[in-house]
Amino acid sequence: MAARNEAIINLRVLAVLIVVIGHCIIIFDPAWSRPMGYESLYPSGFLVSVKRLINLFQMELFFSISGFCFYYSIHKVSDFGHFILNKACRLIIPFIATGMLWQIPLRAIARYNGFADKNILQIWEAFFTLKDCGHLWFLPVLFFLFLISYLLLKTHRKAIWVVPFIAAGLYALYVRLPGDFQISNIAKYLIFFLLGYYLNLSGLMEKIKGSGWKKFATVLSYLIIAGTVVMVCVFDTDIRNYMTSGIISAFFCHRPVSGHPFPQRKSDKMD
Repeated sequence: MAARNEAIINLRVLAVLIVVIGHCIIIFDPAWSRPMGYESLYPSGFLVSVKRLINLFQMELFFSISGFCFYYSIHKVSDFGHFILNKACRLIIPFIATGMLWQIPLRAIARYNGFADKNILQIWEAFFTLKDCGHLWFLPVLFFLFLISYLLLKTHRKAIWVVPFIAAGLYALYVRLPGDFQISNIAKYLIFFLLGYYLNLSGLMEKIKGSGWKKFATVLSYLIIAGTVVMVCVFDTDIRNYMTSGIISAFFCHRPVSGHPFPQRKSDKMD
């Protein structure tokens, strides 16, 4: 059994708090409330700025942590079918149950603008095709990220360096992909999911715990990368996407990962 990773546990707490704070700010942001058919009674420029700052990294952090933990979860299953069934039970079933029993009824009661002139079958169709599933969108996206990452790593065992560049290419083009079935978001966040996985596989977290100039240089280099990503966000979307995918690709080149993409142990071999 894997030892508790206190750094990741703390990051998960931080990610949850950031998401909660960000969603609490939505009611003060006219850009969020008006498309829903409501008017913000207390708009706040300061809180809107805080929300925009949070938006720069909240989901990227969330999916990176999920990818980091994906490294451990692949040890808990014996085959692909069992792996997908486990993820479906943890992600898809809660998605459907929460949507059917909570989100859709509450939206109907609140006279949600997106339900105007739609019957119940059309509402269900929009929900199950992920065109309008509200704040639950991340659950099916995370499910597909687990599925795609497993298949990519499985089919590129002898050339695992190819996988990050596939993800980087998808990220560079995600704004041009359709939003149906969250295809655009899957392409957008796959690279961050894999970034978390490869960080764990490379053992970087353990190396950062050391002392001396290596620790300082490592932390400083990734702070520079993070700052660069934030800075390029002020540019045109296409430029931002190309630069960000290039930066993350450079990370994979700088931190080459050796060995098998699925860490093998005597007690949990996957073949």
